[in-house]
Amino acid sequence: MKLLKLLLICAGLCLVMLSSVSCSKNNKIVFDDSDSTALELDNEWAVVTFRYVSFRVKPGFEEDIASQGRIGDILLVKGKKYVPNLYDSSDTLWYKFDKGWLNENNVTLYSNKLKAKSAAKKLINLNEEKE
Repeated sequence: MKLLKLLLICAGLCLVMLSSVSCSKNNKIVFDDSDSTALELDNEWAVVTFRYVSFRVKPGFEEDIASQGRIGDILLVKGKKYVPNLYDSSDTLWYKFDKGWLNENNVTLYSNKLKAKSAAKKLINLNEEKE
């Protein structure tokens, strides 16, 4: 009987402690809704995974360079195109962005901008640690 009372008292104290810790009024969750595209499901986002990349005017390595990018850049995917390789029978996937086209090996895709931002931050931090 004493053991049961002791267990009930301990359980009660644990509940009181947990409820007081989890119900702190100072902790606020802030939702940043300034970027309406951050959670849109219709968009795909890409993060550049190489230190420096060259956007092409058209999809293909032999095409002219349109612009430059660097590791951690976050880009909205505007289109996709498979292009036959010149050296073998495989196809390479290219993604279209505002700056031009990038090969699939230069980026990683994410389902929303928030995931892309998180991944970009980690990539940049890893890259800085290596230098």
